[in-house]
Amino acid sequence: KKHFPERAGHVMNRIRDMHAGNVGDSRFGRRMTGSGVFAELIARRFTLASARLGYGEAPPLRTDLFLPPVADGQLSLF
Repeated sequence: KKHFPERAGHVMNRIRDMHAGNVGDSRFGRRMTGSGVFAELIARRFTLASARLGYGEAPPLRTDLFLPPVADGQLSLF
């Protein structure tokens, strides 16, 4: 609204379209995913761009590389 007030309504309508009319859905797993025509269009564009740039599939997450924090309450920077 601050930088492009004439576009604010259009942007909010697209967000509503991708979230079944609900702008502030805070349920886990729903907030960062969309549904509908515009969400499918964005997903398709992302897939095509990833293939064009040769990114391929993401490697599996290795949880053995994570360490639990130190128990004294202060985290280390290094």
